[in-house]
Amino acid sequence: MNNIPIFVDLDETLIHSVDAMLNPPDAAVRVKIGIYQYDTVLRDGALKLLKMLRNRGQVHMLTIAEHDYALEMNRVFKLDFPTHRIFSRTHVATRSNPSISAPKVYLFDNLPRRENRNKIEFLRKISTTVNYYQVPAFEGYPCQHFSEKNLDNLISRLDSDINESNRTIKENPERALDGV
Repeated sequence: MNNIPIFVDLDETLIHSVDAMLNPPDAAVRVKIGIYQYDTVLRDGALKLLKMLRNRGQVHMLTIAEHDYALEMNRVFKLDFPTHRIFSRTHVATRSNPSISAPKVYLFDNLPRRENRNKIEFLRKISTTVNYYQVPAFEGYPCQHFSEKNLDNLISRLDSDINESNRTIKENPERALDGV
């Protein structure tokens, strides 16, 4: 397996949650975290996306949600992120050192890049180069799912970027240390 660090957002990228006091989406699972309850839906194709990404690198969850929320959603929906690969609100806010180093990192998120400054700053602790993939927001059910075409396009872009990065490093290995 490749050691390329790939980060995936949780809310509105992999799942959609609403407060349990609201009308739950169809097929929602009630998730209890402490005193809070959420009705949550796993995005169609999310597990397939994660599998495809894991075939290309080390996949991490990067979310601005609370850590216990991220851990519980990971468990309930069998997202299979090891605990040490879940980076949540506290990590992002404090920009704690993620103990990862790479020439480039890759981030999949529903928010436009300009609205994700905190996550990007966190990722710059790993690399000065953050390749950004904006996926359509989930935003409820029925929602936009990851169709075969969506997945193929995302993975094709990622493969192209990884190949270009590898080519650059091969041609100019000292630049790999500069985050190029």
